[in-house]
Amino acid sequence: ADYILTKEKFDSFRVTTRRHAKSFKKTSIDVNVELGAYIQKKTKAKVQLSGSDLNLIIEILKDKSYIGFKKITGYGGLPTGSQEKAISLLSSGIDSPVSSFEIIKRGVNLSFLHFHSYPATSKQSIENVKELVHTLTNYQLESDLYCISLLDIQEKIMKEIPEKFWVIFFRRAMLKITNIFAKKINSVAVITGDNIGQVASQTLSNIRAIS
Repeated sequence: ADYILTKEKFDSFRVTTRRHAKSFKKTSIDVNVELGAYIQKKTKAKVQLSGSDLNLIIEILKDKSYIGFKKITGYGGLPTGSQEKAISLLSSGIDSPVSSFEIIKRGVNLSFLHFHSYPATSKQSIENVKELVHTLTNYQLESDLYCISLLDIQEKIMKEIPEKFWVIFFRRAMLKITNIFAKKINSVAVITGDNIGQVASQTLSNIRAIS
């Protein structure tokens, strides 16, 4: 408490105690009142339960207690790698990285698969995906990224399929390849960034046809 009182400037404060160990003789309210009176005597700061400059947080456990004054809420979820494996179809847009992050939060170990059209298009999408995977790996410690050219399949589709169906057939081909690939690396699910109504190929009927 002395360290906090000397290093943190405040004109108002509150004490928030949680007594996890019910064997501790004083209740949470007792601790709040007694410590609050001590701090007030030492600092002359006023007690303010709402919007105070300092919130002194105390966690009372069975054999130890923790005291702090800055609470940083984490992302939540389940421990990294505590669930099964899945593979995520990762583009260089925003939807698929977000869906991947949400799945990683649930403890699923993700591998990433990116389809590209190089050399018909630039390598930029590949570089973008590498950066995304680098960022996502901060939350699951280790990642595999597989990059596959879809160019030959796209050219065949464009020769034989009406233009209005191209994107749907491209995406259907991606999912077929992904399912084959998922079996090879023992992934039990495929994660996509499908966002209903985001683009024409992501109406419910088109998502159903693609899947």
